Amino acid sequence: METLDSLRAQMRQTDEAMQDLFIQRCRLARRIGAYKQQHGLAVFDPTREEENRRVLAGAVDAEWRSYYMEFLQTVMDLAKRVQHDG
Repeated sequence: METLDSLRAQMRQTDEAMQDLFIQRCRLARRIGAYKQQHGLAVFDPTREEENRRVLAGAVDAEWRSYYMEFLQTVMDLAKRVQHDG
């Protein structure tokens, strides 16, 4: 039987893995923002965001889809801030 401590340890490991991926994503967002600025492109691209939501959410089980969509939207909003802030 799993203990609360073992479950929390697994959660911490997952959070640490997500942390590394989040930072990688932010660095890419910064580079994308620089590219957009150099080429006179807008930070917000609603068509691209909708495509990301459609493709990525389609790969998630219905049980988790609404939670994932909220998570994804938050990540995309943060990426726009990183692109804007440089």
